[in-house]
Formats: sequence, structure tokens, C-alpha cells
Amino acid sequence: MKSTHPLVALDGSNVSAAWAIVTASEGKVYIGSTPNGTLFQYDPAVDKMRAMANQFLPIPLSGRL
Repeated sequence: MKSTHPLVALDGSNVSAAWAIVTASEGKVYIGSTPNGTLFQYDPAVDKMRAMANQFLPIPLSGRL
């Protein structure tokens, strides 16, 4: 990682811990956080971190199992 990126959830709160970190085949890193369940994506190619989703946000019906 080239720089530090604070993990700030979609609701603006700070994240206290990462509970899972996975590197995908395309090289992007996905981080699941606690306590609010925000999913983050880190792209090392451009050194960017973004909050992607939150377990408490509504899921469209087409995305449900």
C-alpha cells in the first residue's frame, strides 16, 4: 500500500476493525468491516479506497437470492 486510507463507512462513522480481507483475481482488495458491515474496495493500481456497500442498505429484489 502506497499510502494510508482511513476506513469511513457509508454512514460517515469510523470502522473499528476489518473482519475479512480478500484479493480478487483482478488485483483489487476487498475489505469487510465491523461494526456496521461496510464493504470497501482498494485498488492498488491507482492507490484508491472506496466504500462500496453496507449490509444494512436495502438490496433490490433482483439482487436477492
